[in-house]
Amino acid sequence: MRNRLRTKYRDLSIILLLIGIFLCGTNWDSFSRQRETTENTSKMTAFLDTFSDNMTLSKSDLAVNSLRLQNGMLVKVRDDYYRIDFTNDYTAYRINRVYLIHKKIKLVDVSK
Repeated sequence: MRNRLRTKYRDLSIILLLIGIFLCGTNWDSFSRQRETTENTSKMTAFLDTFSDNMTLSKSDLAVNSLRLQNGMLVKVRDDYYRIDFTNDYTAYRINRVYLIHKKIKLVDVSK
């Protein structure tokens, strides 16, 4: 009888320990995703600041098709579209003008 009680509490403590480890892992994952989102937002903001300064534009004249930096992203400058290609470490970029086949594009303002 004593052995059954001892193994019962041992099994319960192991289950509680595993639940605790699982909860810590999910919290860490959430924290990592939030940190990555914040980092991507700051990189995109820095890129748009640099891009608008280099093109001597207002930031309100720009629109992008991505919320994070990525190769091949499109930037709309007034009525012109540009494809942006980055270096491997995202410290420099190249601009190529592109022309769209379909002119009907729906712009979504994510700040609203």
